[in-house]
Amino acid sequence: MEEAIQAVVPAEGLKAPATVRELNLDHRCKSARVAGLGALTGLETLSLNGVGLTTLEGMPVLPSLRELELSDNRLASGESIA
Repeated sequence: MEEAIQAVVPAEGLKAPATVRELNLDHRCKSARVAGLGALTGLETLSLNGVGLTTLEGMPVLPSLRELELSDNRLASGESIA
């Protein structure tokens, strides 16, 4: 997932990750867990459709997040973000 983030986020965003507001990794990588998002604390929209997630374990606290898309993954029912 970290490689996909680096490929999608502009270089300026990698230097100042808290300034990234939107991230779409739909079908761009395969990962069973969320990884590499901790520094992106300014995210307002995050789309992880079809990346192969089986758990939300490791999902960081993203205080600005308003929209989260997780369709087409293999999450267990009742999976929650703490």
